[in-house]
Amino acid sequence: MCITLLNRKSVLRKHTFVRTAISVLASVSLALMLFFQGCSTGVSRDVLSVHSSFISYIEKADLQAVIRHMKLGVPRTVLKSVVQKAPGRLEWPLRIPDAEAFLEFSLGYLRNSGTVRGSVEARITIISGEDRRLAARKYFSIPNSGTLNERIDERLPLADYRGKEITIVFESLATGIDAGSVDIIWGNPAIYIKEETRLPNIVLICLDTLRCDHVESYNADCDLTPHLQRLAQDGIVFENAISQSPWTLPSVASVLTGLYPSVHGAGKRTPLGDEVSQEEVDELISNGVIVRRGSIMSGLRSQVKTLPEMLGDKYLCHMANSNVLLSTGSNVINRFDSYYDRAIEGYQVDTNVKEWLGENRDKLFFLYAHYLEPHQWPFMFRDRTHIDPGEDKELANKTYDEMVKLGDFFVGEIIEKLKDLDIYDSSLIIFYSDHGEHFWDNRSKDVVGHGTTLSDLLLHVPLIIKLPHSEHAGQRVSDYVKLTDIFNTIAVAAEVQLDDSLTGQNISLLDAVANRNPDQNDCRIISEFMFGGHERLSIQMGGYRLVHNFNTDVSELVDAVTDKHLNVGGSRQLQRIWRELKDTMDSYLKFVSGLEFDDEEIRLDEEGREQLKNLGYLN
Repeated sequence: MCITLLNRKSVLRKHTFVRTAISVLASVSLALMLFFQGCSTGVSRDVLSVHSSFISYIEKADLQAVIRHMKLGVPRTVLKSVVQKAPGRLEWPLRIPDAEAFLEFSLGYLRNSGTVRGSVEARITIISGEDRRLAARKYFSIPNSGTLNERIDERLPLADYRGKEITIVFESLATGIDAGSVDIIWGNPAIYIKEETRLPNIVLICLDTLRCDHVESYNADCDLTPHLQRLAQDGIVFENAISQSPWTLPSVASVLTGLYPSVHGAGKRTPLGDEVSQEEVDELISNGVIVRRGSIMSGLRSQVKTLPEMLGDKYLCHMANSNVLLSTGSNVINRFDSYYDRAIEGYQVDTNVKEWLGENRDKLFFLYAHYLEPHQWPFMFRDRTHIDPGEDKELANKTYDEMVKLGDFFVGEIIEKLKDLDIYDSSLIIFYSDHGEHFWDNRSKDVVGHGTTLSDLLLHVPLIIKLPHSEHAGQRVSDYVKLTDIFNTIAVAAEVQLDDSLTGQNISLLDAVANRNPDQNDCRIISEFMFGGHERLSIQMGGYRLVHNFNTDVSELVDAVTDKHLNVGGSRQLQRIWRELKDTMDSYLKFVSGLEFDDEEIRLDEEGREQLKNLGYLN
């Protein structure tokens, strides 16, 4: 069974099939690591990799310091930062490795009062034994009004401290202002070392709401995606990748955690119940809580660890995002070291990513770019026609085609930037879509959009991987795989240790390339969490999918490709498949019922709620 699970060790011990998953994952991890080492033998490059993070030190040492994501400069990136009162002082003891090292950080200030006048000084001092040196200082003269519209980026060489124990002192000093009226912002302070490595830069790209049949690699009659086609020629096409949810938040959260939605919690609907009054519902909404059809929507659980948090000990992690469902209110984008959020159009994502790549090309990085163009087709259609898409279905389809083509162009821009910077060849690039889209083409013939069914049209998604140096270029894999497998592929490529708090049977996508999974079509793949309609869960095995409706407590077996209902009673084979999938579902639901995580509701500001309305998620 290919079931991905995460929970505390005490919960893991309760479930035998989870312990089995751990041993399977260990063997898969070893195989993946050997594969990547084989791909990159004799090929290395000089990079700056993260050696020590001041923010990680603060969090682990439990220092009384404020850590927040702060926007430094307009329209620059939001950075995970230390917010220090003026006056204030923080010390960071560490050992500098015997290598070429640098201290990097960004700098700005935050006004806590509209009437502040005076100045603040940001100062870094390095102490090594009896030696005490002022390494950097910057004065900010606080104006009557306004905010800082530029950020200061610093890279301080640490050549004099190779192999030495030092203490870096971060200070903020105030002159002519009340204490605490201005904060100094230290943006993502970290020690980088220059080293030779075979580890790849990792680029993860999602084109939201992209159907497989609109990608040339999956449909030879399609000519909408020339840039993705060129990527596919350099990479590997996975013909049967299955999403873990038919809408964005739970699907992307599964990619970033390697977990099924009921485990990571993102996108869970919790009914309010009849006892909750309308006044109480209105109060929840006024406080930014997302309430839809009598249910509260949950964000990603804080206890669950994500890829950027796992990679942060080596990689600089950045996300450029256009989907408000992945914003800080859902507890997703804030897991990255830095981010650019709520870009309305793909060119904004491109602009930010290209700028960020130019600034960090010499570093080991994990970059995630999330584009929204195909998802925007209803908005574009109504903006042009001022009618409902159902009144002109042909034009609705053409509008979607145009947005797919535009999204493909933006993806191509990022690929060209990687080539211009001479880091395309050495990078691991993974392209996927989080889910598909209905165009009045499901069994009931009246559904448009997504999030309302567990149809193959929503769950079957494109997945293309370009390995470093284009290993296995042009290969196609027909085995069934799932989007959670992306998690393991990235983690092992980065040589991140997967300990027993990260469990499951996510397969090695590269094992599938090498045909090391002869029984892969017997893999059971879970998809769940609806945004609209009755809550459902599906278990897929090869060409069969068991779909369970929790509202009616009825299950049906369907053809996974056509969604056609299958009559189980007249076939022993179908009866066997039914029992196996039903047993898998029962085991999974039993495991989920034992989870000890707390749900955390999504909270969005007025701007975020307006964006959700534009996406069609809210009335």
